[in-house]
Amino acid sequence: MREVDLLIVGQGLAGTTLAWEAFRRDLSFAVIDDGKTATASRIAAGLVTPISGQRLTLLPDFRDYWNDAEVLYRHIERQLHERFWHPQTALRVWKSDREVQKYSDSLERNHGSFLGERFPPHTFPKLSDPWGSFEMLSSSRLDVSRLLELSRQLWRHSNQLIEMEFANNQLDSSARWMELQNAQVRARHLVLCTGASACEGLESVHERCLRPNQGDILRIRCPELGEVRTVHAEVWIAPIAKNEYFVGATYRWENDFSSEPRTVDRDLLIERCSAVLRVPFEVVEHQTALRPASFDQRPVLGCLSSNNCIAVLNGLGSRGSLQAPRCARLLLDFLFEGKSIPNELRWDRPFQSSRKS
Repeated sequence: MREVDLLIVGQGLAGTTLAWEAFRRDLSFAVIDDGKTATASRIAAGLVTPISGQRLTLLPDFRDYWNDAEVLYRHIERQLHERFWHPQTALRVWKSDREVQKYSDSLERNHGSFLGERFPPHTFPKLSDPWGSFEMLSSSRLDVSRLLELSRQLWRHSNQLIEMEFANNQLDSSARWMELQNAQVRARHLVLCTGASACEGLESVHERCLRPNQGDILRIRCPELGEVRTVHAEVWIAPIAKNEYFVGATYRWENDFSSEPRTVDRDLLIERCSAVLRVPFEVVEHQTALRPASFDQRPVLGCLSSNNCIAVLNGLGSRGSLQAPRCARLLLDFLFEGKSIPNELRWDRPFQSSRKS
């Protein structure tokens, strides 16, 4: 039976970044994953912006998250000899006079270092921009699907990938080790990076912390647009290849989630995209998946067992591409260096006692 420092359950963005951060520290690891493709990480557009939402808010500690993302993603690119991390300014199209006023009253004063050029109405003839727009600096896109695919190929080749479904009843534990007998591996720490899927017998973190939501995105072909930046308006439109773009996203919070894309969500995205684009487009693909968001929209980290053998990294939600590297670093700092996890990221912090309807 081989021994590793980390056994990582789940090869989504959380598990993949955790494995690469372990590699960067010369820690041994194995990743167990069942290879399901309809997951939030595998359809993610990988967008990173400093300012988001209708309230035009700045993510707390954005600079710290950005710096950790730069370090880890550049490290992965050097190891895999391919680019995944694509810093590029983003264009935010104002949707009302109120947004323009908020920009003038607050953004320029408080977040000026993240703001680029400001554009008057009708600057971009292929976009509907009656109130104008502005550039956001420190923006980027991570090619999540390609990063996951090449990482998986590497770990399969190096015998660090265990392709099987994980169940808690496969574990045997001692004072210092977690053993997965079916795979003939034991680890100093088992880390659950299972996204919206709860592990049998280890559901507590999901029930306590997570409020998954379903998201849909489209892949469209739009030869006349010619925009190299991600556009944020009624929807975001992110360039992914020549003449092709991701369009998203929807958010559904009810409990009757659908395993297949729904026509109503497709039609909603098409309607919103049509309100932004003034050039024709066609839908190439429609995908849906559950995002593992937490009740307060912040990640959840920490240990579930008193001996620190079982840990969790989850709840990355729609900001996973930005937040995953720093969360991976903080968790490994905690497990192997005894550093504390910030209170606002601990999995056992106070949450609402029940899910919203």
